[in-house]
Amino acid sequence: AVTLSKLVDNSVEPAFAVPFAVYGFWVGGFLQLLVGIFEATRNNIYGATAFTAFGCFWLANGLQFILTTYLDVPEAPELREKTPWGTLIKDA
Repeated sequence: AVTLSKLVDNSVEPAFAVPFAVYGFWVGGFLQLLVGIFEATRNNIYGATAFTAFGCFWLANGLQFILTTYLDVPEAPELREKTPWGTLIKDA
């Protein structure tokens, strides 16, 4: 049986995979933020909270990837040092 991963595996050149994924994160985050604003205007507080929270998360992830991919912004070294809180949240 042919799986979807086999069909899509070589469909995108690896050099283009990162830039398109980055913009996908950013656009997806922006659209979720926009939907959260629309939900707030409809007085749906739960939907507004969920969509704006996830939208801001993906928007920030996309922006971080864009900055590190195209502008070579270095990562802060204090984000990688070991702390008593662990590295679960930092490595996400």
